[in-house]
Amino acid sequence: AGFSGRQVLTSSWRDITEQKKRLKEQQATVERLRLQSQLLGGLALSQAAVEGNLDHFARESTELLAGDLGIERVSVWLYNQDQTELRCISLYELAPQRHSRDMVLSEEKFRDELQALKQSRYVDADDPCNDPRTKGYRESYLDPLGITAMLDCSIISGGRHRGVICFEHVNRLHHWEHDEIIFGCQMADQLGMVLLTRERLQANREAESSRQELVESEQRLRCITDSASDAILMMD
Repeated sequence: AGFSGRQVLTSSWRDITEQKKRLKEQQATVERLRLQSQLLGGLALSQAAVEGNLDHFARESTELLAGDLGIERVSVWLYNQDQTELRCISLYELAPQRHSRDMVLSEEKFRDELQALKQSRYVDADDPCNDPRTKGYRESYLDPLGITAMLDCSIISGGRHRGVICFEHVNRLHHWEHDEIIFGCQMADQLGMVLLTRERLQANREAESSRQELVESEQRLRCITDSASDAILMMD
């Protein structure tokens, strides 16, 4: 009977421990969702987003996300015209509080991940050095920087893959939760919207410039025509 009683107590203790663990995980998820919603709402109202200033928005968002989410490296990369390279337009490193840009990843080094990103919205590599999608640039990128977990989300704009937002943990293990992946994709969508805004405003400026050039051309032609008419009248 005593042995049976100990079994019941052990089982009850395990149940309580599991319940506490689940409750703690649920509370952590709720807190992450609250923070994610706050970040998305704030960045959507950013002046840089409204103006389509992608470089400034990327710089602003990478610093904010790294600091508030506790992620060592957050970066935004854009493809070149033929999608053979990714060029960084903003990287923020949390520990040194440092901004940088213009690094380039070539297709030969990230081909496996590029293919994965074209087939899926994201690459969630909890162990990027051994993940088949990302291990191709282990020696040149992952190991030197100490990257131990990576989440890359595709920036899709105008129906095309335009770039990637990358979240990287350094020297600590991390499992990417479902809500973190969704948030990463939502941030990629925001970057895509800013990119579209930039292109729309640029197109408007070019259209206005063309209209102004046409008006000036018509004015010059009118002046020439008027001058020619005056000359004819004087000859008469």
